[in-house]
Amino acid sequence: MIPTKTLNEDFHVYEWPDGIIIRLEKLQEERTGLKAKAKYVATLPSKKIRQLLSGNINLDSAETRTKHANKLNKKWPEVSADDWEERLMFVSEESEEHFYQGGTEVIDLSQVEPDLEASPSLLDPFITKSGITLIYADSSAGKSMFVLAAALSVATGLDLLDAKPEQTGNVLYLDYEDTKDTLAERASALLAGQHVYEFPSDKFFYASMEKAIKHQEGFIRGKIRDHEIKLVVIDSLSLAAGDPTEVNNVHSVITACRRLRTPVVLIHHLSNEAVKEVKAKNKRPYGTTFSRAWARKLWLIEKESTLSGPIIRLTNTKVNNGMEDPDLVFSLNITNNARHHMIEAHYSKRSLLDFAEARNDNQNQSEYESAESAKTEGGETMPTVRDEISDYLQRASQPKTCKQITDELNEWRGGDDILSEEAVRVEVKRGEQKDLFEVKHTEQINGKTLKFWGIREMEAVT
Repeated sequence: MIPTKTLNEDFHVYEWPDGIIIRLEKLQEERTGLKAKAKYVATLPSKKIRQLLSGNINLDSAETRTKHANKLNKKWPEVSADDWEERLMFVSEESEEHFYQGGTEVIDLSQVEPDLEASPSLLDPFITKSGITLIYADSSAGKSMFVLAAALSVATGLDLLDAKPEQTGNVLYLDYEDTKDTLAERASALLAGQHVYEFPSDKFFYASMEKAIKHQEGFIRGKIRDHEIKLVVIDSLSLAAGDPTEVNNVHSVITACRRLRTPVVLIHHLSNEAVKEVKAKNKRPYGTTFSRAWARKLWLIEKESTLSGPIIRLTNTKVNNGMEDPDLVFSLNITNNARHHMIEAHYSKRSLLDFAEARNDNQNQSEYESAESAKTEGGETMPTVRDEISDYLQRASQPKTCKQITDELNEWRGGDDILSEEAVRVEVKRGEQKDLFEVKHTEQINGKTLKFWGIREMEAVT
């Protein structure tokens, strides 16, 4: 008799026509051979299931197979000890072959025709359709809220910043940081922000996590099968892995995620060194560089606070296929009730200039406070960024681009309090509005129009 087989990463099940079922779980290779937890059951004439035996088995050990066969024969004499041992031999051979080959099919690549019309994104451009999308940011930058909005878009088909999912499907949110109440409140507020006031059932599933992902693979894959999950979110990598500076810890999470065979979004934190970087492209996730290397797409979130609410910039710092996506800027508008619970939240598109102005305003506020402090202590008044630009352009022998101005001022500052090119560009534009600076000439270089700035020449008063 040949049994029917169900073989996957979490369990192997063999069911014979006479009602005998052998189930192997937690297969793992050890020094003495391939071991598993075995459960043996028999189907009674009444269709009820009777458990015969349960225990660990070494599939490579003939002695262990014989012991199990003799015990099973005593429990279920309808099957002889020799027949039990023959069945165990069959199970061992089949399970070992599947375990070590992993069910991997070797394919002639010349027979694979790429679908060049298909989108590589599950939610374009935010979430890739295959592999891992890593979204990272400093604390309180809004990464969990944004990822939740993206996951809701996949689950419901609602837009996110004019983007619609390529396909909708159920979402599994594995949470190491918040609570189900917090996630439910935020999700309901995001839905309300799009005029959806009833949370759709059986589309968004939540699990509060404590153990490392490597110990929860079977549980997660089971939920993916049970609920037909199309996207998994893990918040966050640091807690799912343990110490993310250890390569083995990060490797275990990445390997587990790849074995899910489902798109995964990993939320992660910014390294301490990255906080000091000026350019977004130079900012790296916390921990070993392998977290960056193994992800297929990386997004950095940066937030600037304004009186009207936060302005957020999303920068694509890595993509495996194609060109990096342009920066995206948006604001998050939140409405709270009298008890400070979030009841509505909505993302709105903004411009790069809005973000640059918000960042520059925050820098100016810091400079203003420093200047006031210096005055109080009897020190000299600190120059503003605009003052520095004006002084530099007056000394310069010819007009300069914003990048040239930025580089010269940063060199003059000696590496302290580094300016961004965006901040200089905004201050130059504001100075133009106040008749301080003007464009002296433009040049076309590599298809781009570069503006060369100088001090505005005031007309003589007669």
